[in-house]
Amino acid sequence: MSVVKFDDVHRRAWMFPRNIRKIYPWKVSQILSMIHMQLEESSWSGNQDLQDTFTKNLENLGLKRPGEQYDSNSGGARTYFSQLESLGLLFTREDSTTWLTIAGSDLVEGNFAPGEVIRTQLLNYQYPSIYSQGSNVKIHPQIKVKPFLFILELLMDADIGYLTDNEIIIPVIYGHNHGCFELCKEKILSFRASGEILDVIDNPQDDLFTPRTRKREIDASLEDFKNIANTCKNFLESCSLVFSERVEGERSKRIIINDGILAEVKKAMESKTTFIPVNNKESFQRKYGAWNRTKDTRRLTRKNDNSDISRGEPIIHALFAEYAGKNLVLDDVTDFISQTVDYGFDRELIKRTIKPYLIHSLSLYEQNFMELSTGGTRTATEFEKAVKRLFEEKLHYTATHTGQRYRPGEVGGYSDIFIQEASGRYCAIIDTKASPNYNISSTDYHTMTNSYIPSIAELSEFNSEELGFCAYVAGGFVPSIKDRVKEVSRTSKQNFATITAYDLLKLCQSDISSSQEHITDVFMQKKHLEFNDFRPANVN
Repeated sequence: MSVVKFDDVHRRAWMFPRNIRKIYPWKVSQILSMIHMQLEESSWSGNQDLQDTFTKNLENLGLKRPGEQYDSNSGGARTYFSQLESLGLLFTREDSTTWLTIAGSDLVEGNFAPGEVIRTQLLNYQYPSIYSQGSNVKIHPQIKVKPFLFILELLMDADIGYLTDNEIIIPVIYGHNHGCFELCKEKILSFRASGEILDVIDNPQDDLFTPRTRKREIDASLEDFKNIANTCKNFLESCSLVFSERVEGERSKRIIINDGILAEVKKAMESKTTFIPVNNKESFQRKYGAWNRTKDTRRLTRKNDNSDISRGEPIIHALFAEYAGKNLVLDDVTDFISQTVDYGFDRELIKRTIKPYLIHSLSLYEQNFMELSTGGTRTATEFEKAVKRLFEEKLHYTATHTGQRYRPGEVGGYSDIFIQEASGRYCAIIDTKASPNYNISSTDYHTMTNSYIPSIAELSEFNSEELGFCAYVAGGFVPSIKDRVKEVSRTSKQNFATITAYDLLKLCQSDISSSQEHITDVFMQKKHLEFNDFRPANVN
């Protein structure tokens, strides 16, 4: 397959709604809840009063500044609707009534982890779509590609490995189908050699053309395409599919794939050339929004009594989504309840409303945790504290944050976290590294073996013979980490392990989190661990 031929009617490049560029799952869940609150009343899409009320609710919740939009070209409440529609979370029927898809319903009802829902929607995001056919978008109907999968496939390529904003422009322009992969790869590598993006654009006048900006200067058109590429990157990053890292000497950050989601991506790749037909708006949206179901077979009816909507649950849910997105919520929600009572809601109503969402609160916090895990020295201490709380409150170890302590009368300090099994069988040492590509350096290895391990008796009644494992938790690791873990385990005669922040968070959200001795045994396997390593056949 090849690139689509030019015409002066269609855009031959990707496009995304960008009134909100950071589509954090908690934020999408918030905004969708505010729309859901009004869906029972009448047709949302054609009712300006309801749209104005929705916009005012966003202002009251701090999701937008009063009288302003996130984007200077925003068209008000309809732009939020368009973005949610493009993600397959809602749709409008022929009678102009608006409904949530299964994915949308699962978000506002707390049935599934928000991060999982939004990631799945991005992995299935396709052109052509209802959005791509819109009068203000007009992506060429012959373009058949899943754009976010295309980017992730590039990131998984050994010769590519990372992408900058400028490099993402190339698939935005030339990723017309998955057969264009090699063309885009070649252009990216050529751009890295030349340093000039226009050198790899074959015909700027045609390739940067859009029907809405047909008379725009090349530089202005290129700037618009940079914005599209930046939006693409932000979508991926805000759903934890990629990490951003800053490289010394470069002005902009570049993205690398989150190794923790490789299994999800590879599964999605199996259907990268399978597309939902776009012959009926409702049918397309319902199929796209079915996310984890075979299809949407619901019979859609309105409730006669919408009193459950008027009691304020959607607003409480929206407030909780933001709170859980910014704070590590485990079991204690006292602070949230105290804050929300100030809005005039009854304490028992608040408790009852947030109860279904508590089980997935870690998913809402996921992106914040990922940012801590890759933020370097700026976020290192907060990352240590967050990991300590996960081991203590979700995996039920006795955990002590020791990273800021110094050994009395000795050279050096302690590991970041010291943990003990509830049974008293083993203790363990955890060191956190706020890096997207950590390796166990010689310095870190010697610090662990010569300082951290010998200091165990200073922290408890345990001694080094009762040390179960030494683990490193980081945002991401270098590709050679598996060999490195085996090497340091062999030379030290200790059980070294590594695990990404993403996989640790996934473990804490699973049923396995209560199987503490099993978790310890897995950490003692002297390997780089993934979530699936913790799920043997005999553990539910």
